[in-house]
Amino acid sequence: MMKEENPNLPWEMIREIFSWLPTKSLGRFRCVSKPCRSFISDPNFAKIQLNRTIDNKHILFQRRRLVFTNEKRHSIYSCNLDELLNQDSRFLDDGESITENIGKSVVVSNLDYVHPEQSSLDGLPLPNFWVLISYCNGLVLFKLNGQELYLVNPAIREYKKLPKPPSFDTLSLFGFGFDHASDDYKVVNGWSVKDEIEFAVYSLKTGFWRVIERRFPYKAMFCFIGFMLNGGVHWLVKIAQDDSWVIISFLLAEEEVREIPVPFTSYKPLHYKLGVFGEFLCIADWVSSHVDEQYTDFWVMKEYGVRESWTEKRFSCFIPFSLVHAGCWKKDYVLLICQHKKLLVMYNFSDGSSHCINIYDFPKVSDAGFYVESLVSLNYPRNID
Repeated sequence: MMKEENPNLPWEMIREIFSWLPTKSLGRFRCVSKPCRSFISDPNFAKIQLNRTIDNKHILFQRRRLVFTNEKRHSIYSCNLDELLNQDSRFLDDGESITENIGKSVVVSNLDYVHPEQSSLDGLPLPNFWVLISYCNGLVLFKLNGQELYLVNPAIREYKKLPKPPSFDTLSLFGFGFDHASDDYKVVNGWSVKDEIEFAVYSLKTGFWRVIERRFPYKAMFCFIGFMLNGGVHWLVKIAQDDSWVIISFLLAEEEVREIPVPFTSYKPLHYKLGVFGEFLCIADWVSSHVDEQYTDFWVMKEYGVRESWTEKRFSCFIPFSLVHAGCWKKDYVLLICQHKKLLVMYNFSDGSSHCINIYDFPKVSDAGFYVESLVSLNYPRNID
């Protein structure tokens, strides 16, 4: 009996097949041979695999993961977002009831390999305090203990402690995104100098911070987390000249700032929360609600940069909240964080209904967002030997 020969496939075809595979599977294939390790570690292949995921909704939904901190922010975790959303849950009654045992079957991963050593003060151990800042193409930016920044790719278990930014005070601004013009991931840091904001940019390619020479006439408020959209990182700030609110976008490619008008004329301090709703900017009045009518003000900018395109929506439930970044939805629902009660809530804008998403063993969370599993490396150049 003749021995059947193994067919030899062209590497171009192998790369095409591999580009559709999940990140964890590709991680295992890196051990098969040096050629496999070489092309799977290639940044160009990482882009192809990421684009396959983003462009195919079915694959995207399979590879989205929720990243969150526990109630006291001592640890960071992740789980498959769509496994969590596919769990049954009952609707909230005035925001009080929490679904029992929802998410029990969902596997939760502890990202304890990031900064494994415990912090200390005067020789005494201190628990870590994590703040989730932003996420892009599978990379997640965290702030630790108000003093350190970490970029993490949980899918391939890579992390990088960034050099200390120029400013780390209470009103420091931070944002993170991908600059298509330079093919580089950038972290933006902003801080107040009298009635101006100064910016610095960290480049993942160079590994250094660079201060932008020009200063901008705005006042940084307590909304320090920036949201990436349309090539820029966005914050809600005040114009120095008249103390009025405005959204500014720091453009990663041009390293310039553009103003985007807000939908309101009253200036209630510290009430407004900027976010991203689908592919649109949004603003919520997360402190002040219309108690009698039981709704909360919420605006969505339907046409980017156009004041007249702001559209008002209303939450029919009376809960302070913070929007989780775009992409966290199921059918007509959008994923929110109820900041006051530290709950994950799915809210339906069509009929005003809502229900809790309870992660087993984590009844409360402080921060949450989502990332897509990717091969994007934090190492430039990446060692493939």
